[in-house]
Amino acid sequence: MRFFASLIVGAGLFVGAIWYFNIPTAGTDDPTNPNPVVPPVDPGGPLFPPAELPKVAAIPPANRVTNPLAFLGHMAVIDKIELGTEVPGQLLFIGEELAEGAAQVAGVAPFLVEPMSYREIDLGKNRKHTKFFRRLYQGNIVQDNQMVAMVNPTRVMGELYQKQAKVVVSEKELKAAKALAIEGERRYARALSLYPKAISLEDLGIAEVTKEKQQAEWETRIVGVELARIDEAQVHLFLKQHEVRNALQFKSSTINAIYRNAGEPVKEHEPVMQLFSLDRLMAEALVDVQYMHRIKGDMRVTIEPSQETGEIWKFPNHVAPITAVAVTKDANEPLIISASEDKTVCVWQRFARQPLQEFVHPAPVRALAVTGRGAARNLILSGCSDGSIRLYDLDAPEKKLVKDLKDAHREAITALAFSPDGKFFASGAADGSIRIWDAEASKNLYEFDSAAGVDNPHQGMITALAITPQARLVSAARDNSLRVWALKEKGAVLEIERSGRSGNVPQLGVSQDGRWMLFDHGKILQIRAVDDGKLVTTLQNPGGAIPFETLAVFSPDASLMLTAGAAQGRLQMWRAPNETERGYEIRQLVPPEGAAVTCAAFSPWAGLSPDASFAVSGTKEGLVYMWPVPTKEEVHNHPIRDVRVKVIQAGQDPSTRQVRIGVEVPNPVTAMYPKGRLIPGRPVTIVIE
Repeated sequence: MRFFASLIVGAGLFVGAIWYFNIPTAGTDDPTNPNPVVPPVDPGGPLFPPAELPKVAAIPPANRVTNPLAFLGHMAVIDKIELGTEVPGQLLFIGEELAEGAAQVAGVAPFLVEPMSYREIDLGKNRKHTKFFRRLYQGNIVQDNQMVAMVNPTRVMGELYQKQAKVVVSEKELKAAKALAIEGERRYARALSLYPKAISLEDLGIAEVTKEKQQAEWETRIVGVELARIDEAQVHLFLKQHEVRNALQFKSSTINAIYRNAGEPVKEHEPVMQLFSLDRLMAEALVDVQYMHRIKGDMRVTIEPSQETGEIWKFPNHVAPITAVAVTKDANEPLIISASEDKTVCVWQRFARQPLQEFVHPAPVRALAVTGRGAARNLILSGCSDGSIRLYDLDAPEKKLVKDLKDAHREAITALAFSPDGKFFASGAADGSIRIWDAEASKNLYEFDSAAGVDNPHQGMITALAITPQARLVSAARDNSLRVWALKEKGAVLEIERSGRSGNVPQLGVSQDGRWMLFDHGKILQIRAVDDGKLVTTLQNPGGAIPFETLAVFSPDASLMLTAGAAQGRLQMWRAPNETERGYEIRQLVPPEGAAVTCAAFSPWAGLSPDASFAVSGTKEGLVYMWPVPTKEEVHNHPIRDVRVKVIQAGQDPSTRQVRIGVEVPNPVTAMYPKGRLIPGRPVTIVIE
């Protein structure tokens, strides 16, 4: 009886709890029930046929990336010299004298244009001497023993003219003495033939003495000519001392500093300029003492120089910050698309000064997307701050507006992405909402909500979207999460959610083949696999000195990356790291205005087609830049491998607990690098495997 009583009481309590907490019961279909049971959503099959992930061969452990040490350093000069004058005086010019007679061959006109010039030396008595020369400036390259300056030689040149005149006089006197000596020989021979029949012994003696005297005079004049020439040579030597020449015994040197200018007085041995040899340099870095056990004298290391590159072209049409840039899929004549807060989207041909087309919008444009190489049509998507989306057809003769989706989202559009075939697109908004669209019908298929099987959507503004060939959507948001969704016909299935982003890089890239996605974590960029979210490798600036900000995107083949965060609006272009090779910076893209970068994109053919290999970026100043992309050979040859550690400081700095190391690096001059590839003072990374 007690058992049944307990059972009845328990059942009553259970029913009461259900009533009190409004817990729905299975199978309840009462419309008055405030919490009805929601049956599971059937998302259907894949939104489009998924492509297989590229197959990657297994990597032997020996070939995997180890834990290399990378130290940020700088290039220092090994060989330098202060060039001074051997004689006091006034500088006539800073430059290299041209060959005598150059003006007679080329005329005077070429010497009136920089860097050519001339100086006249007044020798008195209406006599003037002209020195033609090529000016030299700081940064110019000079060769071994090349003249770099001249002290005014007016006085010594006057003396030289005197010595030269004496040489001429002595040579003429020698010529006369020689003629007299020869005549004396002849007269003596005639006298000898006439003696004793026609002349006396006394006459014969006179003829012999005259011959000897004239012979001695000839020999004296020979010595006189030699002495005159020695005097002239000494003056020439003194004149040479007025020339300042490169005394560094290397093929080429650069003028690092010029201390005196033309017309200024100089003392004997006073420095005129400083020269650096560029044939070899020293890569220097400070190493924390705890890593010194891995560094040995004469060990082989790798040097990764920092190399700056200017823009190919600048597009200045916009008058407000650029919010997005993209490049169309045409390999022969790709078009550059730029969106701006000034409510316009511009279509540019490369190297154009005016936009090919300008689309005006009712509100600031915040997002942009174009169809990729696998799409049949050239389409543009633009998203505005009023929540509208516009679709344009670039293949149409008039590049017309196809559809204006005025109420696409409730808040500003912040991200757009096409599927690889261009038949679908995704849109993200400031309220964290994501929608999937049929591009051909311009129809919304579903929103990421409970009706589409999404119970936990993003809780912050969507900052980046990418649709992979495997029918996945990768989304990044201000809630500092990165998510991977399987796109279905009727909804989306959350496959991976990674929280803990730093949020410093809102525009995170995904490789076009769908293998990799980027994840910002502090000052490190993590490369993770899209299919399982696992960490593949990482990228970090040496020493963590430069943070990653704003954007990080892959090139079409994922061999390169573009990142922002460097000072003065610079972009960094990297060799993307992978399982077998560490990432390294290959270029710094330097805009002349130094405005902060807001967005960037590679051409779909970057690294694949030489004619369409470039990147673009936009700035807060409303400027769009086009940048060169290095070839695969340039990327491979960027590191300088197998150079040796030559200097290890004997002791550590007690305040920093660091030790200085130095690596001697050859720096040959080539046609591509007339000053040598490496520049003193420029940053460099020393990598120790």
